[in-house]
Amino acid sequence: MSDETPISDEALLNILRLTEEASPAPWTSARLAHAYTGESLTAGEFGEYMSHSHRVSQLKDAYFVYVELDDGPADVCHTGNGPRSAWNAALIAAMRNDLPGILVRLERAEAQIEGDRDIQRAALAERDQELLRAAERIAERESQLVIMRSRLEECLVTYPERFDAESLGPVIFRSELLSILERYDIHRAARIAELEAGNDGLEAEIEDR
Repeated sequence: MSDETPISDEALLNILRLTEEASPAPWTSARLAHAYTGESLTAGEFGEYMSHSHRVSQLKDAYFVYVELDDGPADVCHTGNGPRSAWNAALIAAMRNDLPGILVRLERAEAQIEGDRDIQRAALAERDQELLRAAERIAERESQLVIMRSRLEECLVTYPERFDAESLGPVIFRSELLSILERYDIHRAARIAELEAGNDGLEAEIEDR
C-alpha cells in the first residue's frame, strides 16, 4: 500500500463536500426482494419498481454507478432519482476510487506520529539521564554539605567564644554561612522539582500522542 499515491487535499475536500450533500448516514446495503416473501424480483417486477420510483419523484433524472470491465460497462448500483441521488452516486464512486489513497495517507500519518513518538521517547531518555546526572551532582554536594555542617557545628561547640555577641565578625560569618546553606537547600529542592516536572510533562505528551 505504501507504493500507492496518497489522496490529494483537493480530492479529500471533494469527498467532504460530497458527504455534506449526500443523504445523511447511516447507510445500509440490502438485497432487493419482496418485503414479505424475500423472493427475488423478476425482470418485470424490477422494471415496475424502477418505473414506480420514476413516477413518484418530481425529478426525472436517475443516477447509477458503473465500472468499466473488459467486456464493457457494468452497473455497480442505482441510487435512484431522488433529490440527493446524484450526490449519493458521486460519493460512492469517489470513495471507491480514492479509498486506496486515503489509506496511504492514513498510513503515512500514523508513521509520522510514530516517528514523533520515537523522537519524544529519545528526548525522555535523555531527560532521564539528565535527571540521573543531576541526582549524582546533588548527592555529591549533599555529601559536601554534610561535611560543612559538621565542621561548622564542631566550631560552634569547640570555640563558642569566637562566635558570641562580642565577636561581631564571626557572628556575621556564621549568619551568612547559615544563610548560604539555607539558600542552597532551597535551590536544590527547586531544581529537583523543575526536573521532575519537565520529565512528567514529557511523559504526558508522549501518552497523549
